[in-house]
Order: sequence, then structure tokens, then C-alpha cells
Amino acid sequence: MNQRPEARTLRSVMGSRHTLNLASGVFYFAARAVCAVIQLRVVTQYIGAEYGGLNAVLNQVIYYVMLAELGLSTAAISMLYEPVERGDVAETSGLLSALRGDIRRLLWVAAPLSLPLIYVYSRAVHSEIPWAIAFSCMVLVAASTLITLVTVHCQAYLNASGQIYRTNMILGGGALLKTAVGLSAAVYLHSYLAVPAAVALLTLGEVFLLRRTFRAVFPAFQGFHLAEHTLKLRAQAKYVLFHKVGGLIYYQSDFIILSLAASLVAVKTYAQYQYLAAGMIGLFNAAFASMTSTIAARLIVASPEERRRQYGTVCLAAYFAAFCLAGAFRYSAGSFVSALFHEDRGLSAGVVALFSVLLFLNLSKTVDDVFITARGAFRPGYYLPLMEAAEYILQGAVMVRWMGSEGILWAGIGTNVIFAVLAKSIVVARAVAHMPAPAFLLKKVINLAAAAVLAIPVYFVFSRIDGLALNATLKFVLINAVAVSYVLPVTLAIVQRGFAAAAEMEPVVEPAEVVQ
Repeated sequence: MNQRPEARTLRSVMGSRHTLNLASGVFYFAARAVCAVIQLRVVTQYIGAEYGGLNAVLNQVIYYVMLAELGLSTAAISMLYEPVERGDVAETSGLLSALRGDIRRLLWVAAPLSLPLIYVYSRAVHSEIPWAIAFSCMVLVAASTLITLVTVHCQAYLNASGQIYRTNMILGGGALLKTAVGLSAAVYLHSYLAVPAAVALLTLGEVFLLRRTFRAVFPAFQGFHLAEHTLKLRAQAKYVLFHKVGGLIYYQSDFIILSLAASLVAVKTYAQYQYLAAGMIGLFNAAFASMTSTIAARLIVASPEERRRQYGTVCLAAYFAAFCLAGAFRYSAGSFVSALFHEDRGLSAGVVALFSVLLFLNLSKTVDDVFITARGAFRPGYYLPLMEAAEYILQGAVMVRWMGSEGILWAGIGTNVIFAVLAKSIVVARAVAHMPAPAFLLKKVINLAAAAVLAIPVYFVFSRIDGLALNATLKFVLINAVAVSYVLPVTLAIVQRGFAAAAEMEPVVEPAEVVQ
């Protein structure tokens, strides 16, 4: 039996465009992580610790303002995979035009509505920063985020067509430029307000580049749509919105909970570790999310058995990478904080260990999100993310007052185990794998055990490096260099072998037959 073309080489499995997506995704999230760390350090050192906490909070305000698009972008991306794969210009243009029209209408509502919400939050924050400055900073950040939403349809097409590398390069370069200009102006003027002002101004340049890129890669775009396009998009978006709101509240509430239940100084201490974790999550998501368009194209013609094999492959690779990165965090987080922030009084070793457990759980659940997006399976269990977020906020608010920063970690671990590990697995078992939940969970446990065995050697190396008398910077670099050099080849080998095995299961299907 002939193999599918995808089974022959790793390059044909991934494709040159996928490689670009992967590399650019790593660049984008690395740029964001570097910018966040530099901002926190420079602002704390030259302007004050309170402003360092405000800077961390502003990064989360951005994500909350992004809710103004109500899940329309993710819904559009999941619906665009098939028409883009078929080369259906009319359907693709119709969905993109419907997305653009709805986003524009939402912006007219979101802009005035965000002001009173920002006012209430800025008044509630425990801080010695003058209220007018905090409020002005939040308004500028919200404005720049709303401006970016104008290009949502451009980004949706680039994502669905496998050209997300173009978006990543523009936004990653923009993040570096905005950080450099904003911090330089803030230090020179000794005013933190210069940072969000620079961000708002330079965001206009990003919008121009994204629109120009979209027109260049999709010149056949037709700026009109039918009512059915809008109805289909909104029908899918209402389920996506539950996922987005729940995920956003879960991932972007820790700083806000700490700022309300403790103080901005507590946010600053926690953020020093959180930025490293966020950077690892960003790099991890970049690697696995870049596979979404590839997986979506394969799922269109895949049998249930092939879908299960693909899921098992990505699951094993994700668990293995998550084990290695969580271990790297456990052994290098203290060195990271000491080297970059020159602080020896950070979180205790026990709290850092909890942080690494939570990091592993956050990383490992990415595989479910990738397959849900690729399959467009947002409706089954759409309420679970909101339940997870509500549980996280309630536990976090109570436990932070009782235990401090450690409480937010326990809250995250508990909600992850209940909702992400157990409940979401049941949804994926039915909607993607089409198999009984107990058998599906057993396969995940087997993959988890196999990944743990594969990660044992790197943990041994981590412990040896940690015991050496090295300065903080060198220790951090060594541990993470070992992690990356071990994770990349093993992960790629797992994906190559698994996808090739899945491709061998069915005969070659010519593109013309698929189109018919």
C-alpha cells in the first residue's frame, strides 16, 4: 500500500510553511516574554515597584479588552479552514467580510463601555500611584487594543491559510519596538505614562502593516457577504465565546486577584516568576498551535481511527515537552529572578515547586485546545471553561487572603485537575476521538507515563547543574539550553513517527478527489 505524501518525510509532514509558523510563533512569544521582563525590571528600577506592579496589571487589561470581539475571530478561523483548503474565494471572502462587519459594530459598543469598567477597577486597586495616572494608563492600553481589533479579519485569514508567520513577525517586531521606545521615553521623562502612550501610537503602524499584508496575500478578497455568512459566524461564535471568556479569566486573573486581595507589591513579586512561566507557556503554545492548520487540513479527510492516532501522537509529544519545561522552571526560576531582578528574597522552594506543577498542567492541556479548534468542536462542553474560571476566582480570592501568593497556585492546580484534566477529556473523547471516555482517559494516562519516562534523563541533568556552584545567569542559561536541546529533537521524532504511522493506515487520496 502506498504511503500518503505526508508520511514520507518530516518536511512533508510539517511543510515549509508550518516550519515558518513554528519559528515565527517562537519569535513572537519570546519577544513578548522578553518585553514583559524588561518592562518589569526597568520600570521597577527607574520609576518604582508600584509602577512595576501596574505594568504587570496592564498586560492583563489587554486580554480583557480583547473580549470585545466576542469569540468571532476564533469562530471564523475554525470555519475558514475548509473553504481556504478548497480554494473557495466566495465563501472565504463572505466569512471574512461578515467578521469585519461584526467587529466594527462591536467596537462602537466596546469603546464607550470600557471607560466605566476601567474607572471602577482603577479605583478598586490597592496602590499609592495617583489614580489619574493609573486610569490614564489603562485607557491608553485599552485604546491600543481596540485599534488592533480592526485587523481581526486580516489575522483570521493569515491564520486559517497557514500564513500566521506573517502576523507573528509583525506583532513580535512591534512589541520589541514599542517596548524600546516606551521605556526610553519613560526613563527620560521619568513618567510611566510614556509607555502606554508609545504603545498606542505605534499600534497604528502595526494596523497598517497587517492590512497591507492581507491585501497582498489575498488580493481576490471581496468586501461583501450574505446574511447566511453572518448567521453561521455568530452561531459558532456564541460557543467560542464561552471558551474565550473562561480561558481569559483563568489565565489573566492572577495579577488582578492579587492586586485586589493583597497589593501591587505582591503582584510584582509574583510576576517575576509568572513571566518566566508565561514565556514557557507562550513558546509551548507557539509550537503546538502552529500545528492547528496542519491538523485541521488532515482531519477533513481523516477516519476516526486516524484522528485517534493523531491525537495520541500530539498528546505524547505535548506531555513530554511539558514535563521537561516544568522541570526547567523548577530548577531555574530562582536563578532567573536573581539574575534579572537582583532579588534573593523570592518565593520559597516549596512555592516554586507548586508553580512548576501548575505550569505542567497548563502546558499539557494545550493539546485538547488545539484539536477542539482544528475540529471546530466548541459546542460540546462549552460551559466548562466558565465553570473552571468561576471556581478559580472563588478559590483564588479566598486562598490568597489565607496563604498569600501560594494560594493562587493551589487554586490553579485544583481547578485544572477537575476541569481541564477530567472534564475536558470527556468532551474531546466524544467530539474528536469518538471513543468512550474511560478508554480515552486510559490512553492519556499511558501517554503521560511514557512521557514521564522519556523526561527522566533531563531531570537528572537538571539536578546536577543545580548542584554546581555557578552564578545565577549561567545556571539559568545552562538548564534551559539543556531543556530546549532535548525537547526539540525528541518532540519532532515523536510527531514524525506518529503522523507517518497514521498516514500509512489509509491509501493515498489525490487532491482532485478530495475537492470533488
